[in-house]
Amino acid sequence: MVKHIVLICMLTLGIYGNATDPWWDTTWHYRAELNINSAVVNQTGKIDIDFAALGLPSALDENSIRIVKSDGTTVLTTQEFTDNLYADATDALNNDRGEVKFIIEDAGTVKYYVYYDTTANGTKTALPNSRTINGNFEHSTGSTPTSWTTGQANIGTNQPNNEVHPTGGEGTTVSVTDTGGTGQTRNANNVSHTGSAFHIHGYRDRQESGGNAEQTWIEKTFTVPSSNAGNMTYWLRVQGWDSAQYDNIRVIINGTTIDQNNLNISNSAITVNTTRYGESSGYTTYADSGWTQASLSLSSYLGQTITVRIMHQTATDNGWKFWQLIDDMEWSLKSLTTGAQETLPNMSVAKSSCVIADPVNGTSNPKRIPGATIRYAFQVSNTGFVDASNVIVDDTLNASFNTASIANLQIQSGVCNCAGVTSASANPAPGTGNGVHPIKLNFGTVAGGSVGSPTRECGYFEVDIQ
Repeated sequence: MVKHIVLICMLTLGIYGNATDPWWDTTWHYRAELNINSAVVNQTGKIDIDFAALGLPSALDENSIRIVKSDGTTVLTTQEFTDNLYADATDALNNDRGEVKFIIEDAGTVKYYVYYDTTANGTKTALPNSRTINGNFEHSTGSTPTSWTTGQANIGTNQPNNEVHPTGGEGTTVSVTDTGGTGQTRNANNVSHTGSAFHIHGYRDRQESGGNAEQTWIEKTFTVPSSNAGNMTYWLRVQGWDSAQYDNIRVIINGTTIDQNNLNISNSAITVNTTRYGESSGYTTYADSGWTQASLSLSSYLGQTITVRIMHQTATDNGWKFWQLIDDMEWSLKSLTTGAQETLPNMSVAKSSCVIADPVNGTSNPKRIPGATIRYAFQVSNTGFVDASNVIVDDTLNASFNTASIANLQIQSGVCNCAGVTSASANPAPGTGNGVHPIKLNFGTVAGGSVGSPTRECGYFEVDIQ
């Protein structure tokens, strides 16, 4: 990374960033380490990050979030930032924090970086939704559940629900009338488990109209880690009039219906058996199970790519509406930690001068007159976390100076003290020195600092006025 700052008096500062790991993109100003121990490829990394608490100075650009390998080149293929989720709960929007998830691509002790920026530094282009996990449906395109596949079979005239909600105009409840069965009207809960989006499949907004056991489904394909696979979980909410005997839900993996008892659903409002689950009450009674978690061990699928289908199936009758809400699918979660906020080298230079002698007054109250010797001081400061290497200050003098008199170039650590520094020793950079013009002061590496405690170095030289 090269940066130049040009000040009056033709001063130029050249800087090269030098971090332990290369910086991915210098248009991104901030990053933090993400550290994972004993990682397995295809696990899901998940962490809540409060960017303001990390030290972000102003509003977060949510589009800027990127998970990048420590090689400074590879952006992880599947990743997402969800603004309105934090600590597994719905969170306020635009408060500079949220949930970060990604699919781990390396094994063992892994270090990734989360890169981010402020809106003040220019809005970045967001990654496409197709690269997200989207188990929470927050990254869907309208009512289409991005990164999922939906399908249906044996459907009659009326189309079932099989889309992301809420849709336009829906409130926290939706009035539903079972016109083909009881004729009852109920206000169905229409709120997600977390965040603002969820998926519905089955018959809620329209009555069944087929006669051959209509099916609607949603499915997701992912690769299970080869070890430490953990669990797949999702949240479900069964609503409607029909019982599990007639309308029900089935979880099918790679074309095989699993034993639904293995989903560990614990809710007295839901009946679970080996092939299905659904409402436990009779088919003339409206019921709402409330949000319930299903959890399936993935130990039987180690290293396999699996397609998990959650399928709604109806009886051959066209009465007693029944549907399911789905939200927050996750699998093979892996914990990780976040390091400190890092920034690019953030360099500044301040130029000052003092008169150290003149031909009339000597060193006693000297004046800026022809023949006077002027000492220039260049204070270089690094407020960035990252070291800056090859820090070079170039200064070009105008015709008012005798460039042949340039002398006593030196570099000292700390704050500049133009009047106090001695000129007994010179410390020229290679290729520069007494009488060399333009002046070049090589500061080498200036260690990273912070805004509150910058690292400072000072360069000096002396020159006579003509």
